[in-house]
Amino acid sequence: MKRSDTVLLKFGVMTDNHLADSFPQNFLRTESVFALFKQHDVDAVVNCGDITNRYQLEMLELHNEIFKKVFSGDDKPEKLWIAAGHDVAGAEDKCSAYDEVAEILDSGGLNFVKEINVFVFIGISQEQPWHILEDMLQKHYKNDTRPLFVITHEPPFDTVLKSEYSFFKELRNILNKYPQVVSISGHTHSPVFLDRNIWQGEFTAVNAGSLFYWKDAPVGAASRRLDSCDAMIFEIYDGKIVIRRFNMLSNEEIAPENPWILPLPFDRENAPFVPEVRAERFPVPEFVSGEGFEIVFDGEPFSMAYCRIPEILAVESFNNLRFELYEEQNGGMVNISVFDFCNDYRSDSDKSCVEIPVGLLKGNLNYHIKVTPFNLYGKAGKSFELDFRTPASALQELPFDGFEGILKEDGNIYQTEEFATSHDMEVIHIVLKNDLQKFKNENIFTVIEIASEHADTPAILMAHGDAPDYGRHYLLKGKTAVMRHSFDLKYISGERLSVFLGEGTPGKYKIHDVKYYKIITQPLTERTKK
Repeated sequence: MKRSDTVLLKFGVMTDNHLADSFPQNFLRTESVFALFKQHDVDAVVNCGDITNRYQLEMLELHNEIFKKVFSGDDKPEKLWIAAGHDVAGAEDKCSAYDEVAEILDSGGLNFVKEINVFVFIGISQEQPWHILEDMLQKHYKNDTRPLFVITHEPPFDTVLKSEYSFFKELRNILNKYPQVVSISGHTHSPVFLDRNIWQGEFTAVNAGSLFYWKDAPVGAASRRLDSCDAMIFEIYDGKIVIRRFNMLSNEEIAPENPWILPLPFDRENAPFVPEVRAERFPVPEFVSGEGFEIVFDGEPFSMAYCRIPEILAVESFNNLRFELYEEQNGGMVNISVFDFCNDYRSDSDKSCVEIPVGLLKGNLNYHIKVTPFNLYGKAGKSFELDFRTPASALQELPFDGFEGILKEDGNIYQTEEFATSHDMEVIHIVLKNDLQKFKNENIFTVIEIASEHADTPAILMAHGDAPDYGRHYLLKGKTAVMRHSFDLKYISGERLSVFLGEGTPGKYKIHDVKYYKIITQPLTERTKK
């Protein structure tokens, strides 16, 4: 047998088990993954953290017991397990909690260096000082033809899906210096069948998905499978790494005929997963036709509107739908909302429809909507557009409007309407009217209009805990641009609406208007008779 056909090392990768009594399926999934790794006779098992959902040491013990149950013999694979934020969430003393978690995991401490079959692994638990990783890399990185594997919970900045947040930058800056590094991470909970979960640039980054999918994750990737339950097996050969991906809901390998293959040693010029190289040959999703594209209402008067979407081709490349909504104002059409719908669109269903966020549409007005499919690399397919008119509205405006102010980092509430953003994602706390307490048992929502002034790339806005998940709302540029957003208040606590805002060109923003509504609770059958 040729050396290139001999597996030099094989290891399994899992992450984000989130073990808790309230999620019994996660215990079964964990056991299934260990069984898969045993079946493939792995030399080691990587876990990128968030093994528990909260700080519960008994959950870590159960994790260990499942491991020992599956690997019942003496020849157990090496453990490459790190701790992450959920493993210590709720602990009074996080430093001590991290130490306790590391002791139970028994994987070499919070941070470790291990050599297995001449390949070096560095693991660094979440919230550890990054200079620890820098020191370990300086000592153990050889810059030869062999990869060095770095295990972290969070991904390096601007590499794999959902790694665009500024607090990942320091990790990226460190790894940029080490081209033969293969970064392995978790945290994002995005399905591993998606092409954007592998990246090559200054080094290589791979995200391992998760065993538990957050239904209210801010921005994910649309897929026909809404539940992320994944694992990976890395096979290291002389001259290449083969990464096999597995869906643990079906216990089947994902695209077995097309595993991710990384040539060794890493050379950016010949690397297959450099984004600009991948994007050139990646398919663009397209609507099959305009047939079936329509706006439907739940009755007259209406409280909900839905956009029915035609079938999409090249569905595996599909990432999101972008909706641009225009409203007739003073005889012309004005853009009032742009939002990406990401997580819940089922492109393989005969009932494909997207809910238009409540409150964006007023009654008895003319509207225009434009819907565009995008692929994983941001390339757009052909748009479809439609004019429609709303019936009378079943929404009842509550007898107050406005807001109390903006809560700043110093803990004070300022009665200002204006704020600014930087390039980085930040959180803006809008303190809503105290009068909301009168309606705390009713299903109410707020409609916020924000005026923006910036030069180039639009900033985005997402409500913390907003549901259903519409993904990103884009703030328009221009001094006169006013964007309308609608947020369901049953998904927030207290009187504070926390929104994630930023990532675009730095700009100035002003809260133009805030109003509150509730849906008239008239039975649908009665409303439709009128």
